[in-house]
Amino acid sequence: MELEGLRRSLDKLEDRVDVGSLVTDRHVGINKMVREDYPHIKHFFDIWHVAKGVKKKLQNLSKLKDCQALKPWVSSIVNHLYWSVVSTPRGSEDMIEDKWRSVHDHTHNIHEGFEGQFPECAHGPLEGREQQKQWLTLNTKLSSEMEKIITSRHLCKDLHRLSPDYQTSYLEAFHALILHFAPKMFHFSYQGMQCRTILAAMHFNENANRAQSKRRDGEDMYTLHYPKYKKGGYIVRKVLKKSTFGYAMQLMDRVEAMCSGINYEGDILEDLELAAAPVPPPLNADFEKPDKQTAVREKVGRFNR
Repeated sequence: MELEGLRRSLDKLEDRVDVGSLVTDRHVGINKMVREDYPHIKHFFDIWHVAKGVKKKLQNLSKLKDCQALKPWVSSIVNHLYWSVVSTPRGSEDMIEDKWRSVHDHTHNIHEGFEGQFPECAHGPLEGREQQKQWLTLNTKLSSEMEKIITSRHLCKDLHRLSPDYQTSYLEAFHALILHFAPKMFHFSYQGMQCRTILAAMHFNENANRAQSKRRDGEDMYTLHYPKYKKGGYIVRKVLKKSTFGYAMQLMDRVEAMCSGINYEGDILEDLELAAAPVPPPLNADFEKPDKQTAVREKVGRFNR
């Protein structure tokens, strides 16, 4: 469904705008579809989805015997992946890979003499808490297995396609907002679901760039959250200003215009076409449906046996 949904969305968008780039996860089917059917679109990968896979492999490695010393380095290595991408200008994808590979030497207290376009670490002398982690040792089981993860051919190939600018986090936030307007625990008609999704989009667009709340003394407000995936750890979030609902008044004006027969900015016909759009058949419409009595008789007979 992700593949078909993206195909329909791109076809609809390209009727209105020129799509220059696309950011998705590393879905194999989507990757193939964009490469073959939309060769004019520059296809990028979201950093978080790649970093998530790297983090999981490093965490699993840190649980093995003689590899526990890797555990305090996992978060730093994942952060280095983000830095390697966002600190590199467009058109220098080879440098991203060189920066990423250097993290293996850095964790072994080697900070210069790297191959490629990144010959030495960009940081200055390490002081304070930066020296608290124990350096890893070369030519050990941990060093060898860690190098296999970092220099994986599949990973290094995808590094060149990581998006330095836009990520899919906004899309994830929009999907979460849809659940407020159309909870999965309730059934909605096709047109009802379509309208609720449009409402969610209007609410999201109006409140996507809310400013951060401030205290009376002018300081920015933050709050602490303890997500499950942190396993006791915390994250810091900005406290944003309350949501606004100006789109609701615009909808009321449009409904009043439609009921009065007034041409509201010339798009009433589009609204009427949306309301009268044909409802597609359910997904199970093409399935062969057996006779109900026959199905009950087969089930009862099966259990009796």
